[in-house]
Amino acid sequence: MIDGLAALWPRVGSVEISVAHPRSGAEPLVVTDPAELGRLAQLLAVRREADAFACMCWGERAFELLDADRRHLALLRQHEPDGLDWAGWGGQLRLADGPGLLAYLEELGNAQVLRWIDLAPAPLRPLARTCADRDTQLGADITDPSPNRQELTIAIEALRALGKAGPVLLAWYDQSVPRAEEGVLPHRLLPALLLGELTGEEWWPVIATGRQIDPLVRYFSGPTFAARHPRKRRLPLALRQRLLRYARSARPEQLRAIERRVLTAP
Repeated sequence: MIDGLAALWPRVGSVEISVAHPRSGAEPLVVTDPAELGRLAQLLAVRREADAFACMCWGERAFELLDADRRHLALLRQHEPDGLDWAGWGGQLRLADGPGLLAYLEELGNAQVLRWIDLAPAPLRPLARTCADRDTQLGADITDPSPNRQELTIAIEALRALGKAGPVLLAWYDQSVPRAEEGVLPHRLLPALLLGELTGEEWWPVIATGRQIDPLVRYFSGPTFAARHPRKRRLPLALRQRLLRYARSARPEQLRAIERRVLTAP
């Protein structure tokens, strides 16, 4: 059975790496590049000199192996410092290079942060880098990586100078928060904080054209909007109805939040 996992790797199209506990809600790291998948397969190799050890805890990290159509192939759980659990082994075996795997995961996280910064609109990249740096330094000196009021004001004015602030920010929000806001790293919420600085008139073209409605629905129904806009957002009747129609058909689980939070302008 030990060789069974090796037989799966040629079928793997992606690996999602997340906190092992199923209720963590944390955003996974996703590996899709074939070269990176090969490297990860080597780092997940195990030693075979002992029988598998049955462990009842969740472990620290989960590696879900998916095929090219995102169908589940296997779930591995990493236990620090050097254990790896797979159901096919009946328990946990020792990693051949536990420190190497931990170093790779740190490198992978850093690379994804750099890609996120590169995706930011050019005027916002310095602030994006600052927030990401603060995120890695949380502790006694830094307790909140979010930008302050002055930083938000400077960033949004720089973005407005480019024109089409609403569509540009929504595109970055969509890339930063592809699912839900819960569980994402704090610096990834920077686009959501900036979206809160826009006026209603800057939203209207987004809804009127029918483009980018999905990320807008996610934003309006998410915790960042709820925390920062207790007085709700008001839209012209026709635009509110269009937003509700989309939520009703594509995201019914978020419809009630949209109905409560987005009201009709007088």
